[in-house]
Amino acid sequence: MAKPTLQEINEAISTLASAGMLLNSEQTIAINRVRSEIKQQSEEYARAAEAKHQQEQEAQRRAEEARRLSKERKLANSHTDEQNELQEYETIPVDGLWQIFKQPWLHKAFKDRMCQCGMEESILSPQITHMQYKIKKIESNKSYNSLVNNCSTISDLRKLINTFLREWGD
Repeated sequence: MAKPTLQEINEAISTLASAGMLLNSEQTIAINRVRSEIKQQSEEYARAAEAKHQQEQEAQRRAEEARRLSKERKLANSHTDEQNELQEYETIPVDGLWQIFKQPWLHKAFKDRMCQCGMEESILSPQITHMQYKIKKIESNKSYNSLVNNCSTISDLRKLINTFLREWGD
């Protein structure tokens, strides 16, 4: 016959007690020991389950943090690569750069890109309109117009436009 488990002993004790059987002091001590062992085992099991749950949560948190950091690194690397590519393009001569700069399709593409990046269209539209006004101002002035038409790189055009903006005060 197999040795009874603590749970089976506890059930037998409960059955005897509910049947009104009186127990002697040795039996009572044995019963109390069994019950305390059962209680201790269940508490240990609960602590072990809680510890395992906390370990799983910690592992999950670490994995999520690692994924987030990896994503941030990839984004930073792609941003750096994009900046490097843009810096390369800034020094390459472009024929008709000013003609390209003043094209409406470029302004629309710029506006769409800024909206995709989170800028609100209600804020951006007046700025684009103001920029178009400034382009017309440059076109109407012969000296400004000849300066911008002589720019062959994006870097040169950017510097010249920054000079105009400082000169105009806006």
